Amino acid sequence: MGFTPDMPVYKLNFKDTELDGLIVRTNPCTIEEWNEMLRGQGEQKNGREVADANDKATEKFLQYVVSWNLEIPAGTPVPITVEGFNKLGTRHGAMIITAWQRAMTEVPTNSRPESSSGEVSQEQQLGLVSSSESLPSWNEPN
Repeated sequence: MGFTPDMPVYKLNFKDTELDGLIVRTNPCTIEEWNEMLRGQGEQKNGREVADANDKATEKFLQYVVSWNLEIPAGTPVPITVEGFNKLGTRHGAMIITAWQRAMTEVPTNSRPESSSGEVSQEQQLGLVSSSESLPSWNEPN
């Protein structure tokens, strides 16, 4: 009998950013789709090609959005469509897609199951949990 991993639902994290309060839940894409997005980032030669690659990345992202509470203007829900997403400012759109990409590539640090008693572990009490986390080996732009 084989193993089939569960399809996770990610709740994208915007805490302590200008998007704090936005809730976006997504599923991951496949490795094949991920690689296709990466290849598209390096192939553009002119403005039209860059825009086309951005549209493809947006369409791919929106395929995997489960839900969001995005409203523009306040009180007007934004549909989960390319047209709806394109109403965002460039910075906010990039922040959302980047959060999705991070959610798919970060390795969870909480691989041990929670305590069945509900008690905090000794590592957490001593503040040692964060010191055992693996930091990404890539440099993020400033």
